Amino acid sequence: KSNKYPILIAIGFFLITIYVAFGVHNYWTFDNDGIQYLNEGKEILKGNGKNVGLPNAPAIGTIIYAGLANIFGDGFSVMKSISVLSGTGIVFFSYYIARNIFDSKIALITQLFVAFNPWCGIFSIQAANELLAIFIITVTLYLITKREFKTIDMIIIGSLLGLVFMIRAQT
Repeated sequence: KSNKYPILIAIGFFLITIYVAFGVHNYWTFDNDGIQYLNEGKEILKGNGKNVGLPNAPAIGTIIYAGLANIFGDGFSVMKSISVLSGTGIVFFSYYIARNIFDSKIALITQLFVAFNPWCGIFSIQAANELLAIFIITVTLYLITKREFKTIDMIIIGSLLGLVFMIRAQT
């Protein structure tokens, strides 16, 4: 059996969201979590961590976003790129999660539902901080649904879920 359709759907989702994210929707939205995470991470990296108040979030996610923004020079584009790549990864892994549980036809329909889900598209084009954590959770769900579950899979799952909690506690 060929696995070209799940890859084509993921590539199509990526191309559409990258065009919309950077060509059409090139501004911050009403959701200010991304801006707040980026600014607080910059303050932590400057050494002003004691002045940063993160009541609902651990500091690791803010440091990741601000560090990548320092490397690439543009926090807005970095956060949009992370959202687009995370959304594409969610669409890609949704096929394999469903295929591990059902057959390939149902998995393909599941992937199409995820790809055409408006919330997945909306969050993929925004410079927000939600999708990275959801993408990592999707990877752990794929590992959980594998047919051969090994000890190393449990270690990876635990590590990834710990990382997710350190990036965004709400997930």
